[in-house]
Amino acid sequence: MIQKLRELLEANPFRAFTVALADGRRFDVPSPDMVWMPAEGRGGLHFFLPAEDRIVSVNLMLVVSVEWAAGGQHA
Repeated sequence: MIQKLRELLEANPFRAFTVALADGRRFDVPSPDMVWMPAEGRGGLHFFLPAEDRIVSVNLMLVVSVEWAAGGQHA
């Protein structure tokens, strides 16, 4: 899952995606500037939520799926 997240974050052109967690939370990633993952996934996954002016950090072990729109080239 770490590799797929990295591929999506580095895709050119970037395509928005959604990360779903085991606890039911979902995070939309409309831009690569809205999420950060340290090298090799150590330290978790960090989402910037501008509408709420906060950052949410999650353990990568909680990620159960990554979804992106069909069409075009996949990352």
